[in-house]
Amino acid sequence: MLDYVQTWSPYIYLLPPIALLGFGPATAVVAIVIFAVTPVIRLVAHGNSSKPFEFVEVGGATRTAPRDAFLKIRPLFALPSIVAGVNRSLRTAFGIVVITGIHP
Repeated sequence: MLDYVQTWSPYIYLLPPIALLGFGPATAVVAIVIFAVTPVIRLVAHGNSSKPFEFVEVGGATRTAPRDAFLKIRPLFALPSIVAGVNRSLRTAFGIVVITGIHP
C-alpha cells in the first residue's frame, strides 16, 4: 500500500484538502504529512525486520526479556534505516512545500 501511495503525484494529495479546506497553510500541512510519512513507515519497518538473527539469539540466550530485546537490540541495527527514512521524508516534504507554495 505504501508503494502505491508513493507512486501518485504530489498534486493528488492536494486535491482533497483543497476541496475541504480551500487554499492555505492547513491544506499544505495535510498534503505534506500524508506524502512525507510513507517513507518513514516503510524504512522503519524494513530496519526493524532486517536485524541479524544471531544478535537476537544471543539476547534470548542471556535471558533478555522480549521488551528489553525490542528496545535495546533492534534499534541499534535499525538506526541506519530509520535515519535514511527521516532523510527521505524531509526531502519529500520540502518538495511538497515548494509545490504548495505555488497557489493562485
